[in-house]
Amino acid sequence: MTISLLLTLLSAGLFILSFPEGPLPLLAFVCLAPLAIALSRVGPRGGLLLGLVYGFTVWLASVWWLSNGFYLYVELSRWASWLWTVVGCLVGALPYGAFGLLFGLSRWAQRPYGLLRATLALTVLLAWYPLLFPGSHVHALYNYPLLVQTLDLGGVPGLLFMLNLVNFLAAWAILDLTRRKNPVKRLAALIFALVFMVGYGSYRLDQLHSEMDRAGPGRTVKIVSIQPNLPIVRAGVPYFFGPDKTYRDADTVLAMAADGVQKHPDAHLVVWPELPGAMPSNPEYHVWKAVRSLAVRSGIPFLVNCADYDPEARGDYNNAQIITAGGGFGPRYRKMILFPFGEYLPFEKRLPWLRKLFPNALNYIAGKDTTLLPIAGKERGIALLCYEVLFPGLIRKFVAAGGEVIVNMVDDAWFGASDASAIHMALAVYRTVEYRVPLVRVTNSGNGVFVQPTGEIVPGSRTPVFEEAVTSFPLYLAGKRTVYFRIRDALL
Repeated sequence: MTISLLLTLLSAGLFILSFPEGPLPLLAFVCLAPLAIALSRVGPRGGLLLGLVYGFTVWLASVWWLSNGFYLYVELSRWASWLWTVVGCLVGALPYGAFGLLFGLSRWAQRPYGLLRATLALTVLLAWYPLLFPGSHVHALYNYPLLVQTLDLGGVPGLLFMLNLVNFLAAWAILDLTRRKNPVKRLAALIFALVFMVGYGSYRLDQLHSEMDRAGPGRTVKIVSIQPNLPIVRAGVPYFFGPDKTYRDADTVLAMAADGVQKHPDAHLVVWPELPGAMPSNPEYHVWKAVRSLAVRSGIPFLVNCADYDPEARGDYNNAQIITAGGGFGPRYRKMILFPFGEYLPFEKRLPWLRKLFPNALNYIAGKDTTLLPIAGKERGIALLCYEVLFPGLIRKFVAAGGEVIVNMVDDAWFGASDASAIHMALAVYRTVEYRVPLVRVTNSGNGVFVQPTGEIVPGSRTPVFEEAVTSFPLYLAGKRTVYFRIRDALL
């Protein structure tokens, strides 16, 4: 059991080295191999234990920064913040524990087609299990567009299947060697899988690059992104991250927006991020008057984050509000997928005592309408507020309604000086390939990016962390429906 445990921890280490911002992302192709070898040595109970150890370790190493979110956003104590982070990691470990249990029960390492069954089982468990952050080793490849183009065929589940298959082919080849069997068939299958990924990726990228080169002005949009680096406030005290401790407020955002429209007078839209304190929707609020005046002077619409109170529901909506080039209030999108324990309390109506555990959790209300916002004279903008970009099913609804470009308004400052914003960005990039829609990620505190429908991050568009930035790059509108859009998750 000791060797199996060491192999499991080796797998966890390889995962950590490969996950977004890790130094060796291509280790995602082999990070599960030691775990599979370890599981081949134990029974069901041992498999359950090893799976839980692996899952808990990789989750804790990946999302330890949730403790900062609980502390700063939900305003829990430090010990309570870490307690709930650990609980969340234990919950995230359950599908890996279930996989280890099934592996031991079915003895896949000794059975015909066990490799394929293990691949299918882990893929389904990870794809269907509801997670607060639906991330896995598959997202380590976000910066390798050549390797992720199969997302337009099967989405994240399809790419996850391919990656799991390569991992387990490597593991079974090693097991064959230890059993004095010929591993040639396993290695040949592994090479074939890699060739398919690279070959399809090369074909799709060449095709899309050719289309982008021929695209006229009507097939591009130019959006100005404002990154103000406003400090977050906990219990009335501002928290600063990074070297600059200057206090900023909405007037800072206005000044940066004015600079943005001056530098980019040909822009189709100026976007603010989700801010630490959402503006009230009251049109008499002085910031609204300033934004409307700036929109009229520049002739460019604005997209701004705000909140409005619903007295009947006794809660707020989190909104993305258009200010037209004429200075009027245009369409408003209301956030549909809220952040659990921060923006609302799951099961609060049935379990009212949860409010005692999370007294400062907000009481936002989920919107219901897939409202598209006008960009360049057409209702094509998919405005997603922060967390929503992680859910391909939601984006499919917008694409079906005619959405052509994702505008993701984000504030990750609550998670402090961690890799949270980079991981959030990595998960968001895959939406562009799944639906062939470009993405602009507009952030308060860094890791804002412009991403083409190829999944390629526009060079120079990634913004520094905890600094001010005004950026703008043209994005190509592919205007096509993918296989994944049509079949959804039918492959599962």
